[in-house]
Amino acid sequence: MSKYARKLEKMESGKWFMKSVVLLGSGILCMVLLELLGALGSAVGVDFLEAMAETLSGVVFVVYLVGVLALYTVTGTWGYILHLFKEAFLLPWRFTPVIVLAWVFFLIELAIGFMLMAVVEIVVLFCPPLVLHLARNYYGNRSGAMIA
Repeated sequence: MSKYARKLEKMESGKWFMKSVVLLGSGILCMVLLELLGALGSAVGVDFLEAMAETLSGVVFVVYLVGVLALYTVTGTWGYILHLFKEAFLLPWRFTPVIVLAWVFFLIELAIGFMLMAVVEIVVLFCPPLVLHLARNYYGNRSGAMIA
């Protein structure tokens, strides 16, 4: 069994995709509820509710980030995430070999590569179900397993 097949089996057996959906949904729900609490405190004029909502939203965000890091560590998707960053950074170089001849194009290509890496970072942080779905397909393709 290859390492990709083992990672795919680990993802499928633990139902990590659904757990990532629950993590994302609960994070969104908590943030919405805290925003409503802050809005209520602002409307009523109670500064304590606003301050509590701001503090708790920071705590919820940190807990969400720790949960995402734990999710990626348990599922073993760090290798795939590094693959995504590499592909995002090298994407412009795959389409235009003219960068060797012109530094202007090189700098433009470099800026595009960094921008795509930032997009990948945002997706990795704020959409774990998508990352796990893509990793599951990537590992399935690498191991030769069929994914239902």
